[in-house]
Amino acid sequence: MDIKYAFSRFFKLDFKRAFNQLDRTAKKSGKSKAYILADMIASAFIYGAGPNDYELFNFYEVPKKYRKTYVTRGKNNALVRYFNNKEHWDCFDDKEKFNEIFKEYVKRDWIDSFKMDFEAFENFARDKESIIYKPIDGTCGKGVEKFNLKEEDLKTLYSYLKTLNRGIIEEVVIQHHLLAQMNPSSVNTVRMVTLLADGKCVPVVAFWRIGSGDKCVDNLNSGGMAALVDAKTGEVISDAADKDGIIYKNHPLTGTVIKGFKFPLWDEVIRTINGAANIIPDVRYVGWDVCIRENDVILIEGNQYPGHDILQIPVFNKGKPGVYPLFKKYIKK
Repeated sequence: MDIKYAFSRFFKLDFKRAFNQLDRTAKKSGKSKAYILADMIASAFIYGAGPNDYELFNFYEVPKKYRKTYVTRGKNNALVRYFNNKEHWDCFDDKEKFNEIFKEYVKRDWIDSFKMDFEAFENFARDKESIIYKPIDGTCGKGVEKFNLKEEDLKTLYSYLKTLNRGIIEEVVIQHHLLAQMNPSSVNTVRMVTLLADGKCVPVVAFWRIGSGDKCVDNLNSGGMAALVDAKTGEVISDAADKDGIIYKNHPLTGTVIKGFKFPLWDEVIRTINGAANIIPDVRYVGWDVCIRENDVILIEGNQYPGHDILQIPVFNKGKPGVYPLFKKYIKK
């Protein structure tokens, strides 16, 4: 493990939060705080696993032989540095820039909230029922707001949007009716993590992100849930789980069975991601979010810093190795 990185993270640590995590983990594990603290520190320096990873993955339960196979925060940072040229990170981090570069696959209207005047906003909103605001550099679904234009006064809404941080305003995507049957309150996207190896797009892992309530986002960090997907066939191969580890065989709102769901237009999902992955070949490790519509597939966003947590949470991975070997084999010595 990169000792320099471990020390840099230590000095940036939120100690109050870390000690709360220590308390929770000790209670959950039934082990002493002294044991957990010592194991946390060792895991940070040996495996790059900070307190968040340690708590989320129940690292105290992970056999020593498997710990090195986990993609931890430290290892994920190393993967990003190895595969992704930093000069192009902003092409993914800036949502307006991303939409422009990948417009062939984005396939929807948007407008910059800082650049628009009222006339431009009025023209943009004229033929739309709903719009969605996203902070320009937002992550994890934070700050996203949806507006039903039938219920809004445009001038009042325009003034409100101007008070927010810079963002993009997009038309609301209408997902395929089969996905809406699972949860109609959010667009339920597929996240596929890919590597570009020798010009070929390799799907490494995939999962379905599903909203769980009345929120307009499906992100796991914003109260959603996730289920594993077979990247080759487009079939959901697990029950869903949220970040608290609660398992859902059926969606809590609609009662729809989750495991066994088969995505429509899966060949188009693969084609879309393959095409997008080759647009910026210097960024080779990306988490792509796609939405399946009634007759096509569109790109919602791409993440040059893909999350590393979902596939390794205990409900999906207990007693198994982590996913790091799936990436390591593409690292050239």
